[in-house]
Amino acid sequence: MHNCRIGTYSPEGSSKCLICPRGTYSNKEGSPICDKCLAGYSSFPGREECYKCPQGTYSPNIGSLCLDCPPGTTSDIGDTSCHKCPAGRYVDKGICRICDNGKYASPDGIQCLSCPAGAYTTNSINCSDCPSGHYSGIASAKCYQCACGYFSALKSEKCTICPAGTSSGYESSKCTKCKAGTFSKRGYCTCYKCDKGHYSTSGSKECTKCPKNTYGDEKGLAHCKKCPDGTVSPPGSKKCHKP
Repeated sequence: MHNCRIGTYSPEGSSKCLICPRGTYSNKEGSPICDKCLAGYSSFPGREECYKCPQGTYSPNIGSLCLDCPPGTTSDIGDTSCHKCPAGRYVDKGICRICDNGKYASPDGIQCLSCPAGAYTTNSINCSDCPSGHYSGIASAKCYQCACGYFSALKSEKCTICPAGTSSGYESSKCTKCKAGTFSKRGYCTCYKCDKGHYSTSGSKECTKCPKNTYGDEKGLAHCKKCPDGTVSPPGSKKCHKP
């Protein structure tokens, strides 16, 4: 038997020293064989000891090499198998990382995906729809409320302005038609009463002057009042007078 150095061996009947292959080691001189590394460990050729497989790799059997974990999985140092990341995390260079707000981990754990417009997430697991009266853009961590004068349906990416003749408050899912005697312009938060001498029907975008020989002596009229007998008035009058 040759007096082979550490990290090598000489089988019985051999006339030379051989380097211990990967996955094995020899920690004493004159070894006839190399010992196999335990599962979870491996070695470089010609070494006297084994090392733990680094994070993101694994060694399933004795004498195995450290193998890269399949995509979407990882491992801790010295593991014999790989595992998936917890929900809401993905694998990046062997490390489980949490997705940024507004994004969620793909089912295969390989990447983060953006929530679509009209949805949001803060848990990196799944996206939730924005409720009506709210909106969001792509990869949003929250939904934003619609301003008054606007509205939105469920899962909206933007708020829509209310048309003239309607109004809405904050976080509205629809616009409300103005009552008779009131009016609004496009994007109004509330409907306003018609001035004296004017009137309006339901859903009006402006008020109309009271016709000739009628009058409006108060705000918010749905109909103008007829002048009493023996009196007259021009259009838009607040009262009648004798001719």
